[in-house]
Amino acid sequence: MKLLGLAVFAALMSISIMHVYWAFGGLWPGRTERDLIDTVIGAQHMTAMPPMMTTLAVAAFIALAALSALAAVDIVPVRPDFVVKLAVAGFGFVFFARGVTGYVFERVAWTPVEPFASLNLWVYSPLCLLLGGSFFLLLLMGDN
Repeated sequence: MKLLGLAVFAALMSISIMHVYWAFGGLWPGRTERDLIDTVIGAQHMTAMPPMMTTLAVAAFIALAALSALAAVDIVPVRPDFVVKLAVAGFGFVFFARGVTGYVFERVAWTPVEPFASLNLWVYSPLCLLLGGSFFLLLLMGDN
C-alpha cells in the first residue's frame, strides 16, 4: 500500500506543480494562452486563464490531496486517524466524481473544444477515475 500512496502522491504533486506554473503565467503545453485554454480547460468562451489566486487555490487543494495519500499509508503521520480517513474518502469522491462527469456532463451541458475534448476522454477523466479508485483503495486497505 505504501507504493500506491507514493504513486498517488507523485501524480498529484506533478499536477499541483503544473497549476503553480500556470498561475505564474506558464503556457506549456500550449504556446499561447488560447492554446493552453483549449488544451486544459476546453471552454471556447474563455479568453483568459483563471486568476492567479484561483489557480493557486486549485494547486493547494491538489497538494493537500497528495499529502493525504501519504498520510493514508503513514508516511506522513496525521492524528487522529478519522481525519485521515475522512480526507481520503473526500478526495476519493471528488476525483471519482470528476472522472465520471468528464464523460457525462460534457455531453449534456457543453461541448468542449479540441484538444481538450479528446484529452478529457482519453487522459483527464480516466486519470481522475484511477485517482479516485486509488483513494478508495487506500481508505479500505491503508495502514490507518
